[in-house]
Amino acid sequence: MAAPRRTSRARFVLALLVLTAVTLLTLDVRSFGPIDAARRAALAVLAPVRGAVGWVIDPAVDAWNGAWGYDELRAENDELRARLDELVGADAREASALETVRRFLEQADVTYAGDIPQVVTRVVSGPVSSFEYTVTIDKGTESGIREGMAAVTAAGLVGRVERATDGQAIVQLISDPRFGVGARVVSSQALGLVEGRGRDRDPRLEVPGDEPLAEGDLVETSGLDRSLYPPNVPIGRVVDVSNRATGDGAVDDDADSTTSSTLGLQVVATQQASVDLHADLGRLSFLTVLLWEPAR
Repeated sequence: MAAPRRTSRARFVLALLVLTAVTLLTLDVRSFGPIDAARRAALAVLAPVRGAVGWVIDPAVDAWNGAWGYDELRAENDELRARLDELVGADAREASALETVRRFLEQADVTYAGDIPQVVTRVVSGPVSSFEYTVTIDKGTESGIREGMAAVTAAGLVGRVERATDGQAIVQLISDPRFGVGARVVSSQALGLVEGRGRDRDPRLEVPGDEPLAEGDLVETSGLDRSLYPPNVPIGRVVDVSNRATGDGAVDDDADSTTSSTLGLQVVATQQASVDLHADLGRLSFLTVLLWEPAR
């Protein structure tokens, strides 16, 4: 009958030693200062026991350590992520502000307009569908803007003011198929008409007469008497010349249209070409309205 009691007692002592070791190791993880000396002495005594039951103790310590430090590590990571997001956001805001200032300054002084008064406006909305060719700007009649005034960028003509209210205005873009502007070819001084042809298509230039058009010719507004636009506003460059006069009274086979004198003895070709616009209609953030109206 003594053997069972000895076995139970041995198991009790082993369990007590294991519990003591786990407790001391836990305090070691927590760096509990007041019992450091006692802990070191006890661990020295219990080293053989700890080695024997390490397979029990080590996983418990690892689990406790992981559970104890996880919340702190996650909080630290969250703080670092928040700080990083803050820095990224600040950089983005700064870059956006610098770009806004740069684009504004580009429009602050349209040099080719001479002494024509100018109003720099911001584009607040674009076309609402693929069938519309207008943008809305944030200034209107209170700033002197009137219907028919030219809207430009530092690069060149963008369109005209279609209608205006006190604080806003609608600008019809030069790409609108209903849009037309009197034009002049700078190299030859030939007069013609530039018309919009829709989205993603260059406007078309038509020039009557036998003065040949050449790729790269500069085109600007003519500014003739009673024209809706002031003179010398850049429009673009000639590209894709489609027909020319032959010079002997006939026209090339691909000529699109001709005009005849009243006697029907002379045929003059109407030359056509596309115009690569100076202004980028797809990246309009600021526009300048030229406060110019034709003489009546």
